[in-house]
Amino acid sequence: VRYLGPVASAKDPTAAWGGVEWDDSTRGNHDGGVVTAAGGIVRHFTCVKPGYTSASFLKPKKLNRGVSFMAVLHRRYVGLDAPLEAPNQVFEGAYANTSKGGQKVIEFLGEEKIRARQQIGKLTKVSMRGECVAWAGEEEVQEEAAHLVEVDVQGNLWSDWEELGKLARQMPRLEILHLNSNLMRPLKVPVGEGESLRRSFLGLRVLVLNNCGLRGWKTVMHLEECLPCLEEVGLARNEGLGGLRGGGGRRREAF
Repeated sequence: VRYLGPVASAKDPTAAWGGVEWDDSTRGNHDGGVVTAAGGIVRHFTCVKPGYTSASFLKPKKLNRGVSFMAVLHRRYVGLDAPLEAPNQVFEGAYANTSKGGQKVIEFLGEEKIRARQQIGKLTKVSMRGECVAWAGEEEVQEEAAHLVEVDVQGNLWSDWEELGKLARQMPRLEILHLNSNLMRPLKVPVGEGESLRRSFLGLRVLVLNNCGLRGWKTVMHLEECLPCLEEVGLARNEGLGGLRGGGGRRREAF
């Protein structure tokens, strides 16, 4: 979201809109500027990526503000006493179309056995891809997920490093973190954030930041300073990152 407020070309000049820049720069219909009824141009915001179709205006109610890590964890890794998704071993009201135009029910066999193996207390790795996760949640993270070693939150709505640090501080055993396709803001160091991250990711060895909107090496170098145990970092598909740079006495890999 790049802008919140009235839009000069709207029929109602007092109505609130949200100006968004899409990850896919071909999805929108303008670049943050609008043409008024009088023929003038008013620029409400500027996109990071150039292009005449990078942005759109949306009603605020259509903006997805995201959900907490714990809300998704509870939804995906339910207890043994939770209602079954497929009573009688079929998904009610769900069908697969056949090549002849018919329909077949979708079966789900062994749900209870699978659920027994997915109890959060028995797992060291969890995956929550594409679930609109945007923040950590309350202190219950430490109560239920402090033992996790590997967390996969690809394709969500993380953007703030400090908020990510709040999550990591409640997971002292965290070693591997997949952040692919989360549009991360630049890391600001040393204005408090650096020291906070040092206390957060004490044991993190592997950090995957592929396609996270990184546009320069400053954030990457700050991360090396803040993550004392970091050994591997993924940086594919980030605009503005040139050749890899190494240094220091510890083993370093980038992929």
